[in-house]
This record gives sequence, C-alpha cells and structure tokens, in this order.
Amino acid sequence: PGTGDPTAPPDLPERSYSASPRDISENAAGFIAQYGDVIELWGYSLIAEINPTAPSSAVLNVSTRGRTGPGEDRMIAGIVVANGPPKNVLIRVVGPTLANFGVANVLADPKLEVFVGSAKVEENDDWQTSARAAEINALTTLRPSDPREPAILVALFPGAYTIQVSGAGNSSGICLIEVYDLDPR
Repeated sequence: PGTGDPTAPPDLPERSYSASPRDISENAAGFIAQYGDVIELWGYSLIAEINPTAPSSAVLNVSTRGRTGPGEDRMIAGIVVANGPPKNVLIRVVGPTLANFGVANVLADPKLEVFVGSAKVEENDDWQTSARAAEINALTTLRPSDPREPAILVALFPGAYTIQVSGAGNSSGICLIEVYDLDPR
C-alpha cells in the first residue's frame, strides 16, 4: 500500500475476462449477462461501464494511475475519438493532490503532452497557463486543485491520440491521467 503498485481492493470478486473491446461491442448484451455492466482491469486502472441501450457506447471518462519517469519511462495513455464531429475533451494529470489520499512518491510537477501520431497537438505544465484556463477554471468539479497539475481543454477530431506525462526536471513519481468527454453524444 502507498507504493503506487496497483492492487485490487479486498472486496473485489475474482473475475477473469477473455474478450477484446471489439468482442464486447459486438455482443454487449451477452457480455453484460455473463459478467455484469462494470469492467475493472487492475494493473491498467481502467473502469468502463457498458450500456448497449445508450445512444452511444463510448466510454465517457477514463483514468489510469501509474509511475512516470524521464525519457522512455514517461507514462503513456491512448484515447480514440470516434467518427463524428470534434469532441471537447478535458485531459488533466493529478500528481501532488494524490498525496492527500495517502499515495506516496507522487509526481510533484507533472507535464502533459497530447500527440496525434508524432505531431504534438498541445502541451501544458501548469493548468492556469493553459490556452483555455478560464474555461477550465469554470469547471469547478474538474479543474485541478493544485496549480502545478496540468490540464488541457481541447476539441479533438476523430482519430487516435497519445497522452504522455513526464515530470519537471526529469523527476519521477506516481500520477493519475484523467480524460473527460465534455460533450458526450
């Protein structure tokens, strides 16, 4: 506990899934009937709710926690925006605030970069310097609580994106990447 290593809570039932996201989307009702409507992948820290009757089967919010370091040890996450109009997405990184929840060895000053392929879409070091800081500030429940934590509010066109997190001064530590779809369809 407190090391940043993912461990399942003691009350989590033992379940084993053998399905790809494509398999699940092709037969969501069957998957739900067998496993329930919440998927918990420990080690990846992804929690997704599946609802085949909803107008969209898109995951609305995703988060992942892990250790990041300099260079090749930076933390990387990916998101895909489905076909359709651009989506307003808030991407933030929680580092120092994790200490308030008993997490040790947090990343004291995270830096956030978003890429499509090898092209950088946007980057941020401290959320208050973000291009859309006023709009982020208006999102009172989503804005970072520590000024050292980065956040980006951006309209993403359909495609695959890579989120990379590193620490200022090549520092290392535990952080949490969060992605919020602000206009779910």
